Amino acid sequence: TMHTQQPKTGYWLRDGKIYQVAVAPLGNRDQLAGYLVLGLAIAQSQLQNVKRVSDSDLVMLDTSGGKYTPIIATLDAQRLVQLTQALAGRPVLPNNGFNLNLGGEHWLAYAAPLDTGGSTSIALTLTSLDQAMGGFRAILFALFGAALLGLLLAMALSLWLSRQVAKPLRNLAHAAQAAARGDYQLDFKATKGGGEIGQVSRAFDSLLSD
Repeated sequence: TMHTQQPKTGYWLRDGKIYQVAVAPLGNRDQLAGYLVLGLAIAQSQLQNVKRVSDSDLVMLDTSGGKYTPIIATLDAQRLVQLTQALAGRPVLPNNGFNLNLGGEHWLAYAAPLDTGGSTSIALTLTSLDQAMGGFRAILFALFGAALLGLLLAMALSLWLSRQVAKPLRNLAHAAQAAARGDYQLDFKATKGGGEIGQVSRAFDSLLSD
């Protein structure tokens, strides 16, 4: 800003806090008289508002000294400890998304520098892949359960229908066996209807009666 004399905005790390800062030059015509600096400390409530909209957790980290120290975050204390442990083995964070394992749960993270190159602070956006996929898994399980239930009902219905269809044939078989033994007095109920099984059963009933 001091070289270009143009308004600038950015982030400033000071005394363990992150400030959003705007700097604008002050002057009369071409004469620079000074700078107007406005700073607003980023509060927990602001991150929570962003989380409600994006459904992702946010963590702002102090990266000075080669360590990742959380300054402000939407994660709870346990998750923050797991996060710092997971980042300890990553001296340089990739610019694109990368995977993290926090307490056995899979997360997708995106790192954005808050200063030039992220030498002093970065903002980390975290999304739980397990939670995001939980809804899809529930739908898959529900579909699988419905398909299994439908299959069992179809099998039960087909078994019942096959028994109903085969019942006249069983009656014919029993009557034929009884007639072969000389018993023509079997109480045989002929099947009603115009199908082939009905015609055969009525003809056989007539034969037994004769």
